[in-house]
Amino acid sequence: GARPLRAIKPHEIATVLKLCSPHKAGRVLIELRDIFVEAIANGAAETNPAAHVKKPSCSGLRKRLTLETWQSMFALAKTCRQQWVPLMLLLGLHTGQRRADLAKMKFADVVDGHLRVEQQKKAGKKVGARLAIPLTLRLEATGLTLGQVIELCKTAGKPGDTLLRQASGRRIEMSSLSARFRELIVTVCGPDAYKEYEWPSLHEVRSLSAR
Repeated sequence: GARPLRAIKPHEIATVLKLCSPHKAGRVLIELRDIFVEAIANGAAETNPAAHVKKPSCSGLRKRLTLETWQSMFALAKTCRQQWVPLMLLLGLHTGQRRADLAKMKFADVVDGHLRVEQQKKAGKKVGARLAIPLTLRLEATGLTLGQVIELCKTAGKPGDTLLRQASGRRIEMSSLSARFRELIVTVCGPDAYKEYEWPSLHEVRSLSAR
């Protein structure tokens, strides 16, 4: 309210965060830390009390995606009007990459028998990790190689630069990838299968790929 920012103490922030869910508390703490950084830069505070508050543990909130659920989702995705939806699931499982990386994968990234990926997540570095995934890499779970998955991508929609694209050939927004994934898993599992924040997201395909 009307209290000066410089009067706020770490224990007050910690007390209020305990009233929130772990997920919400974590997001609020991130915002508070940024707010106080700006406050210091603008002379409204001398210290950042939020920096001294421990981030709430959110481990275990989001449930893992099982192979059985993925297979059911894939079977349903093949009936979708949008041909890129099942390919999204295949690419995610075969490459183990994040949503942003799936969205920007291009046919031009296939070089010398490998799919080259420069990850969007930089983790404090100037560039993201660079990978070269062999096209011959085969998954028993799908019976396909990465090269075969990429060949399937050529048949979905009009020609375009990206592996995943609209019927018109234009690239797909990341939000659309997440939205279609959510629709699939809710349809397969039922709307009451998980509590809030427990629903596996598209990112969980990356975890499933590793497992």
